[in-house]
Amino acid sequence: MIISIHDFYYDLDTSILFFDLDKYNQIKTQQMVDDIREKFFKRREAKFKKNKTITTFNITPSMSCNGRCLYCYNEDMNNTIVEDLTVDKLKIAIDDLKNKNYIIKPQMTRMYGGEPLLCKDLYDILFFLKTEYNVPFFHISTGLFMSDELFEQQISKLIYIKDMVHFSVGIDLGTIPYTRFCPSIDKNMLLQRIDKLISYGFDVVFVNTVTCDTNVTALFEEISILENKYKEYTNRPKFRISIACDEKYIITKKQLNELYVNLKNNYSNSYITSNIFPYLDVIYAPNIFKISDDMYYFNYDSMYCGIFTDMINILPNGTPIHCHMAIDDPILNIDDFKYKDQLLHDTDCLNCDYLFICRGGCFYRKQITDRCKHDNENLYCEWIKKSFELSLYKLNNKENIKQLFKNL
Repeated sequence: MIISIHDFYYDLDTSILFFDLDKYNQIKTQQMVDDIREKFFKRREAKFKKNKTITTFNITPSMSCNGRCLYCYNEDMNNTIVEDLTVDKLKIAIDDLKNKNYIIKPQMTRMYGGEPLLCKDLYDILFFLKTEYNVPFFHISTGLFMSDELFEQQISKLIYIKDMVHFSVGIDLGTIPYTRFCPSIDKNMLLQRIDKLISYGFDVVFVNTVTCDTNVTALFEEISILENKYKEYTNRPKFRISIACDEKYIITKKQLNELYVNLKNNYSNSYITSNIFPYLDVIYAPNIFKISDDMYYFNYDSMYCGIFTDMINILPNGTPIHCHMAIDDPILNIDDFKYKDQLLHDTDCLNCDYLFICRGGCFYRKQITDRCKHDNENLYCEWIKKSFELSLYKLNNKENIKQLFKNL
């Protein structure tokens, strides 16, 4: 299958981006497609057999949360683990993983919850990972739902490593009634806290999870107001659009199409992205091989998120698990995972042209949205496809695209 984006063409069977369709037609053979497909599945099988090198730490410093976000994937699990993570518990967990022949080389660390900032030892944990494992940056997913006193305490510490800390702050723009809320903190208070983070020099992303209650036009109007507000800042905030993977709050197909059109209209000159292929991850994530002057092969990792391979999550009590979206399932070995066959051999995925690109996407989000299909379509899968096309569209608007590939 081939899609065209302006002067670009993309063959989804082979993950080849090319500029000259005639030249592609001369080179393409069924044998080439079959070879690429065979190698993809061999790479996938091999990942589960070798020693696990952990390059992504998903850490849950605290399961405590003052928020009542209605579509939260951890809604039923928040506040179930009363203790918070400490450096000592983290060290014990890492030593235990090493004893099980895991190789610890974290290149990225993401903080989830609950609410990560409710963990009073958060700075010490980040500093330990920075000094002990040279972690280059920390992504903190937060609702900023805490007392003013604790907020100021945490920021006064984190400011010393602000160049390494990236905040993703969930906020409802264009959504009425609000689905992200805290009994003691309203939307205006949340915006004031975000103002402080930006004024202190932190990198901030406004994360907007679109639900069935979101007015897409109002969403982009509010984003535009905030973009104008911060346009003079050197560290201008970014805006990320995701969709609610929730049986009750899943968006409609009409909303999905409206999101796509609005994002496409704003993509080339804006800091708005989708959450699946944000910014230029579409070209930074894969290994890129030059086939000819006009053709490039994108070799993506065989597993989308590294589940059971190079990613691991550590809970506040120090328990390692395979995914932060399944904190009640501590399985670490894929052979013990009751959904193993579904993860590796999902029928929809095996028959989909996007498999080499999305690699199945998020297993748990897909399972949720499989149960609430619109017009017999999984909107999560449709969102992945549209997000990828948008990334190519943004890529298409960069100058000297071939020079960019050479630099990579």
